[in-house]
Amino acid sequence: MNQGIFGFPTALGGSVLSTKEIDASGTYLIAPGTKRLVIFAVGGGGGGGAGGKRASGTAQSGGAAGSGGGQVYQDFNVEDLGGVNTTLSIVIGAGGLAGATAGDTAAGGAGGTGGTTTITPTGKPGVLISCLGGGGGAGGTTSTTTGGTVRTGFSYGATLTHIIGTGCAASTGTPTDQAIININYHGGAAGAGLAATPVAQTGGATYFPSITSTSVVGYADAARGNVAPYSRGSNTVAPVDSYLHILGKMSPGIGGNGGGSGTTGATKGGNGFRGSGGGGGGSTLNTFTAGGGGVGGNGYVCIVAIA
Repeated sequence: MNQGIFGFPTALGGSVLSTKEIDASGTYLIAPGTKRLVIFAVGGGGGGGAGGKRASGTAQSGGAAGSGGGQVYQDFNVEDLGGVNTTLSIVIGAGGLAGATAGDTAAGGAGGTGGTTTITPTGKPGVLISCLGGGGGAGGTTSTTTGGTVRTGFSYGATLTHIIGTGCAASTGTPTDQAIININYHGGAAGAGLAATPVAQTGGATYFPSITSTSVVGYADAARGNVAPYSRGSNTVAPVDSYLHILGKMSPGIGGNGGGSGTTGATKGGNGFRGSGGGGGGSTLNTFTAGGGGVGGNGYVCIVAIA
């Protein structure tokens, strides 16, 4: 049998024993016969900010979107984790709360921060994986609002490169869409604002760009180009909540779309899915109901056991 140089095999090889998707805190037992674990983990997504309310003649932005949680996607040798029959303790971070709707002549509420997802080998020192929760989007006001900020994932205490996922900022003009280039782009899209001369607008949307100058991978059935996998919000119909992964089980969910703005009411941002950010809510005029933010997606872990 060819054992390669110094007795090591020339390829890892192996076959998949099981794939487990985890949405709630609990434990995972490393089964006998397992040699490697491939783990994907993501923290809870940040909540989207709510739209604001002002009198006609004052421009206002929509609510900004929450950012996606930090991620880890890594292959582990089971012996480094304590061997078979070791139990991994898993804490799933909750998605950030939605920004609350505003009263008259006020900014919308900011979205909440997502919870941290952690994985710890029971009885062993330290934390194996830690994925920080996403940042909440700012509420709509009279200027551009800031999307949830970048979050980080740690494995063995080292910062990994999956640190994008910023939520879209919102402005008084056309709301910002969220382009999905790869699995790091899991922030939500912005809510729609109103110009000084108010006209209803649809909210921002998540979308897979056309494959031109940028290589794009993603959910196979989503149309390429500026087409959202889910509907964006109008001033009367809220966006459909996210329910798909960007690229299969070993990736986060797609971020929530933005709510639409209107002169007689607005709609909420869409909720995120499995670690993605919530969408921002739409703005409206005084006396009417503004759109609240979308809730960030709860954290998520997927573990593939390989013999």
